[in-house]
Amino acid sequence: MTSAEVGKLEPGSSTLVEVRALRDAASRERAADLAIQGLPIGLYNVAVCAILGDGSNSEFVNAVPVIKGENRGQRPLGACLPTSEFVQLLDSTKIPSVLHDTFMNADELLNRTGSLCFIRGPITEKAAAMLPASMVSRIDGTPVIQNWDAVGHQPTNLLLAQMRKAGIRYPAITSMNISGAPEIIDQVEAINFSGEHGIPLFLTDDETNRAVQGSYTILGITDTGVKLIREGNLPGHMFNILLGTDIDTSDFTTAKSVQPLSLPSSSFEGLDPRMVRMVILSSLKELPFPKIQKITAKQRKTG
Repeated sequence: MTSAEVGKLEPGSSTLVEVRALRDAASRERAADLAIQGLPIGLYNVAVCAILGDGSNSEFVNAVPVIKGENRGQRPLGACLPTSEFVQLLDSTKIPSVLHDTFMNADELLNRTGSLCFIRGPITEKAAAMLPASMVSRIDGTPVIQNWDAVGHQPTNLLLAQMRKAGIRYPAITSMNISGAPEIIDQVEAINFSGEHGIPLFLTDDETNRAVQGSYTILGITDTGVKLIREGNLPGHMFNILLGTDIDTSDFTTAKSVQPLSLPSSSFEGLDPRMVRMVILSSLKELPFPKIQKITAKQRKTG
């Protein structure tokens, strides 16, 4: 669908949804204007449909359980903070010192994981008191948030920048679905869902690799290391390479309706973690980065 086209809903839908393109600047501005009013926004985010809004606005926060159903309970919203802010919130005393060079260093963490996964980490009590309650949960008494930085997926990153420009300090995200049901991956289905649940705008994107579908992988930082919490559109083993550490895979769930990215191990041979991330990002696009093969060949040769 083109920018500003109105979605056609199936019989029984209650609201006409404005359908625009995520990669269109005016559409992102429209989304930010709605979000600042506390309204939920729908979008296709790389491989899965999502609901985005202002995590500090009670209207949006209260709308999410209405949209997603009573099975959602008191689950927190995901944060969409820049990694530079996320790292400042983390409680370093509850993260193994061997991981500090990666997880307490914003540039390092961003260049290894930016836009590829959610990271769930322990935060300080001071940070918990500052953040919207809708984003904070507790595990064994420790405050925790789950963050996704969009750097690496330019359309959504530009949307979040527009939201921050509009005055939204804490953008929040959740999957588009009824809680307990598979996450929606089809954009037409998402438009219909939006109409049925009062989401006034859906932002489409047709420039991603359609062979990759499903929700994001979730990694957790614990006092013993990094744990795979949910395996999603990127396999857990890729993060062993990206983070340069063994990830605990003893107990994890798998995202529903997921079709993960599949790349041969040879794709990463001779590459540092930052370049591995670039290869993955390129593979998530409809068309790969134009010079990715030349760049990786150069690093393999010089490395």
